[in-house]
Order: sequence, then C-alpha cells, then structure tokens
Amino acid sequence: MVKTVSLLAVKDNKLLVVLSKKHTLWTPPGGKVEPTDKNPQAALEREVAEELKIRLTNVREYVSVSGISASGRQVYVYTFFANIVGKLTIDNEIESIRWIGCTDEELKTVLPVTRDIMACMQADGYL
Repeated sequence: MVKTVSLLAVKDNKLLVVLSKKHTLWTPPGGKVEPTDKNPQAALEREVAEELKIRLTNVREYVSVSGISASGRQVYVYTFFANIVGKLTIDNEIESIRWIGCTDEELKTVLPVTRDIMACMQADGYL
C-alpha cells in the first residue's frame, strides 16, 4: 500500500483541491511519502512546496484513511490541516487549482477517497 499525504486547506467552508495533468478528478494537494521524508508531515511540506510554492504553518494531523488513488492503487492517506503562507503558484505537474464545497455536483469531480475525507470534514463541522 502506498502512503500519501493531503493538505486540508479550508476557506469560506470550501476545500482547496488541485487537478493533476495526469488525472481527471480533483484531490487535495499532496503526494507520496518518500523514503527520504522524516515523517508524513515532512512529506506534506515538501509536496506543497514543490506543487504550489507555499509553506505551511500550524500543521496538525486530522484523519488517516485508506482508499484508491487517481492511478487506481490502494493508498493510505494522512491528512493535515494547515495555514498557507505565500501565494498559490502551480508547477508543471498541476493543471489547475480551485476551492470546492460539498454540493453533489462538486463531489462528483473529486476522487472517492477525497469524498470520504470531505464527509469526515463535513461531519466535524469543517465544511
């Protein structure tokens, strides 16, 4: 099982998501935990610095879930809330970024594992 990390950045009851150039469904920013990463939080900080050119403050772990990745592999996702420092600037791996809520139409555009995470966030009052 591949271990991954996701940033849960919330603004106005909407979640920040990215669309990778390799995939058709949206997901929170993040990526794989690499063997050189000290821990999942370090992996998250590295991934968002690479993908969005931002730093994070007030990082705190939320839920961890199992699911299917955009490439169809079984993944274990560590999720983190954090504050964003800097301007969101996409790199060459990312097609686009946006903020989404929990309407049926918006939920159809995200990965199933992202829907599961968003359901937890909604139940806990974050979205």
